[in-house]
Amino acid sequence: MHVLITGGAGFIGSNLVRFLLNKGLEITVVDNFDEFYSPKIKFANIHDFLNCKKFHLINIDMHNLPNTSSVNGKFDMLIHLASKGGVRLSIKQKEIYHEVNVEGTRQVFNYVIKNNIPKVVFASSSSIYGNSKELPWHENISPLQPISPYAFTKLLCEQMGMEYSKKHNFDFISLRFFSVYGPHMRPDLALYSFSEKILNNEPIRLFGDGSSMRDYTYVDDIVEGIYNAILYNKKKTDIFNLGYGKAHSLLEMVNTLEKHLNKKAILEFTNSIKEEADKTWANTEKAKQTLNFIAHTDFDTGVELFCKWFVNKCKN
Repeated sequence: MHVLITGGAGFIGSNLVRFLLNKGLEITVVDNFDEFYSPKIKFANIHDFLNCKKFHLINIDMHNLPNTSSVNGKFDMLIHLASKGGVRLSIKQKEIYHEVNVEGTRQVFNYVIKNNIPKVVFASSSSIYGNSKELPWHENISPLQPISPYAFTKLLCEQMGMEYSKKHNFDFISLRFFSVYGPHMRPDLALYSFSEKILNNEPIRLFGDGSSMRDYTYVDDIVEGIYNAILYNKKKTDIFNLGYGKAHSLLEMVNTLEKHLNKKAILEFTNSIKEEADKTWANTEKAKQTLNFIAHTDFDTGVELFCKWFVNKCKN
C-alpha cells in the first residue's frame, strides 16, 4: 500500500509515518514546513526516515497539489493532516485560517479527484463540538456549534469531505482528535510549553481558575486509531471520535507534570478565553465497536513518557 500524507513532518504526522513504515507501507509526505513553528523541528521529526527507501518527502504547499507534477505515484489512500492549528491564534487570524484550512483542503480534494485516489482519512478536531452539554460527546450530536474560527474550519472541511465523497465517489473518514499529546508535539501546545516553563523556572499563565478539563489522548493511541481507519471499509463515509474517554482538569495536568519533572510550577491565573471549551470528553463507543479502537495509555503514564522524551530532548 502506498499512502500520501499531508503534513507528515508535523507532530502527529511524523509519529504516524514511523508507525506505517514499521508496518511495511510506502509513504509519500507532502509538507510545506510552514513557519507556524520552527521548520527545524519538523525536519528533525523526519530525519530518521530520510534514508528509508519506502519514504519520500516533497516540500510543497497543499494549495499547489492539483497543479504539480512533483507528487507522482499511484496512491491507495490520502491521509490529510495538514492544517493551521490552534484556537487562540485563529481568533486573530480568521481569514488566514480559512484560507489555509478550508481552501487548502479544497485543493487536496481536487488532487484526490484528479488522481482517482479511492480514500481520504481526515484529521478533524474535538473543538467542533463547541460547548455542547451532551457529555461525553458522541458523533451524532446535532447541531454542531463550534465557538472558534479554527473549529469552524474543521467543521467546514468535514462537510466538504462528505459532499465531495458522494459526488466524486471516494471514501471519506473523518477522525475527531481529542487533545493529542506526546513526543514531537508542537512547542505551542500546553504540555510542551508548560514543561519548558517548569524546567526554566518561568511562570505558567493559566486561563481561568484551572478547572477547565480536557480529554488528553496519547499520540501512539491516535496513530493506531488512524491505522484502523486506513483498514476500515464498512462505509464510504463515516466519523469517529478518537479520545481516551476521560477528562482531566488543567490543574491536574500541571500537577502531573510537576510529579514527573520533579519540580514545582510557578502559576499565574488570568481570564478564561470564551472561544475555548470548558470541557472536552470523548464518547469512544462507536470507535471501539466499529474501528476496534481502544486508547491504552492512561494520562499519568502518557505524561511520564512525554516527560522522559522532553527531558532527554533538552539534554541534547
